[in-house]
Amino acid sequence: MNNKLSQFVLFLFVAAVLTSVAIADEPVFTSSQGFSITPPDGWTVVSESTATNEIQKKFSKLKDINFDKIAVMILNPADSGVTNLNVVVSPGKLPINEASIEEKVSSALRDQYSQIGVQLDKITVTRKTFGTHQALVADIEVTAPESFLRQWQVMLPASGKTLIVTCSAPISSFDGVTPVFTKAIESMTFSTFEFPFWLRNALIGAIIGGLFGLFQSLTSSREKMSKQ
Repeated sequence: MNNKLSQFVLFLFVAAVLTSVAIADEPVFTSSQGFSITPPDGWTVVSESTATNEIQKKFSKLKDINFDKIAVMILNPADSGVTNLNVVVSPGKLPINEASIEEKVSSALRDQYSQIGVQLDKITVTRKTFGTHQALVADIEVTAPESFLRQWQVMLPASGKTLIVTCSAPISSFDGVTPVFTKAIESMTFSTFEFPFWLRNALIGAIIGGLFGLFQSLTSSREKMSKQ
């Protein structure tokens, strides 16, 4: 596996292990990292900037959370946040249409979990469409001691980055909450636009040309003023 993909999968693994917090009153959560998401009705929205001790007490699993990695976490209060989703923004755009990308991501995730002593009981990686969003989805089941969880790790390519949405719930109830996760992911907005290489160069040239023209104009004005 190439180094960039290895680094990306390592970042994905860390994102699945870590979580983060904060309350948001608005119906749509908009992140400074370039995306928005509509949370499920009644769920608690948490982000680093609005983390409070009160919320951490309500959701005890959050008290040891590293806030640096996750842009937002959305928890279902009905089961104290065991059912939840979080969004991580990873630098670099995952090539989800690359040949054999499913096998590469699956193998890398197995390796990463194995390194911390967790055996994955199930992992499948497939392409999936959420509304207008093309994604790569890792469907994972873990039955480690005291942890009978199923996760989706949904990888959404954006402009120069990848949004990773990790959806977690008990294995027994995951199918029932799948429509809720799906609706939240479909609600997401983010830019996927990227300038073609030739246009990017043309724009840079135009900007530089405009700055040079401005410099010449200012220089000419100064010369005229000095002669007066």
